[in-house]
Amino acid sequence: MGGLDTSRFLSAAFITSGLSLANGQSTRVMRLCGDATFDECSQGLKRFRLGFAGSHFSYNEWCATQIPLVDCVCHEECSDAVDLALKACAHLPDVRHGITLADVVGEWFWDGHVGAMNVLTEFFPQAKGHLCVEHAKRNIEKRYQGGHKPIMKKTIEMLAFTTPMVFHVAAEFVIEGLLEENQDTSYLTTVRQGGAFVAQGDLWTAPWRSSYVECTPGHSTFVPQVAEAGWASDDILFGPTKNALAQSML
Repeated sequence: MGGLDTSRFLSAAFITSGLSLANGQSTRVMRLCGDATFDECSQGLKRFRLGFAGSHFSYNEWCATQIPLVDCVCHEECSDAVDLALKACAHLPDVRHGITLADVVGEWFWDGHVGAMNVLTEFFPQAKGHLCVEHAKRNIEKRYQGGHKPIMKKTIEMLAFTTPMVFHVAAEFVIEGLLEENQDTSYLTTVRQGGAFVAQGDLWTAPWRSSYVECTPGHSTFVPQVAEAGWASDDILFGPTKNALAQSML
């Protein structure tokens, strides 16, 4: 998908990867992200987009953005839909540039959908996966009531950018504080869809952490939100599509 600008950006990206390969440097310089919309038409279908995460300078600050590769229509963001979109996504650089997608993707960012993550892990065995901290905040926040809801939301966002040891110590304090107030901590300490705290050896960690240890500088686990921002921009430009016909979705 996309016009001449997208083709130009992709060409530049793959040329960079090719130069890195020629110089014996790491070629896994690309970051993949994607997302599906809610129901977008009267038939209940969704739009699903895969692309590379990038950056642009806007209003005196660097912002995350997405360079779209593939748009498709699906019933849900399931493993089959993601698998098919990835294969189509891999076909484009292979045909145009002779480059295998799995050889250039070093990181992928996702919102936590289990089926999608399983496909991504299999498709990119040497890439590092990250979960969306925004989705993690929502998943954790909705399990608490009253004043604990905003506190947990702010706590998760703050913890996401701490270093490993600081995160561990803070996580211990959070768990102990909730237990003292008779709050349930089972979701925080159990590996489930959406991700909370994960025990790694003797330390607590989380798949949505964004410190310099986890993410390449310049990007964070807020990256999956660029896809949602794209859908919101489409609605502003073309109007809501909830009652549109399926053939008009693309």
